[in-house]
Amino acid sequence: MAVNIDWLPAGHIALRDQALRAIKYVTLPENKVRFGVIEGTPIWMLLTSQVEPKFSAFNDAVVAWSDKGNRSPVVVETLKTKRKEFVEVYRKFYAALKANTEVTNADLIEMGFPKRHEGGGEPAPVETDAPECEWELSVQGRITLYFYKKGGKRSSAKPKGQHGVEIRFVILDHPPVNYDELVNSRFDVRSPYILDFDREDRGKTVYFAVRWENTLGDKGPWSPIFETIIP
Repeated sequence: MAVNIDWLPAGHIALRDQALRAIKYVTLPENKVRFGVIEGTPIWMLLTSQVEPKFSAFNDAVVAWSDKGNRSPVVVETLKTKRKEFVEVYRKFYAALKANTEVTNADLIEMGFPKRHEGGGEPAPVETDAPECEWELSVQGRITLYFYKKGGKRSSAKPKGQHGVEIRFVILDHPPVNYDELVNSRFDVRSPYILDFDREDRGKTVYFAVRWENTLGDKGPWSPIFETIIP
């Protein structure tokens, strides 16, 4: 039986320190060569254009939040946003490292990541059914999005082995033709997820879709593309 736990540290400072450790390890000259983190490669692009900038913004938010005398609601909300944005790309980074045959389990452990599944139980399954959704529009500028397993209800547990859902959305004046047009991405481990919008977006149409992601980072199929009006 698989043990389905999240490898991300729960605390902000713990996550910052673990990520810093991983980034430093990967960028050591000898490891960059061994892992193939070379200019122009996909993993290099992921590291330099997404992971490092998002980490820098998250780290700045952690530093501001750590000053308890100035921990205003704005500072707290900024940290929450920057953490979510960083975690989205950090999960991709871990998946890329885990898929790299030059990265050993010892390397993953040294970086603070879990090692690859090596048998001795069932791996986390990839969910074959898309999540079902419903939403509430009781607060202006806010959509409260509930997601649950097929045939379930709001209070249903996630399907076995699923860590959470990827949420993609976009505001458009016409229905999107495909999922690639849903350019905004979020990740959530517990229903519901709250999407807050600016005042000027009220009355516009937002389109969104969701899919499960298991504890190994594998993704299931997309839901249909839903739409609703921002209250």
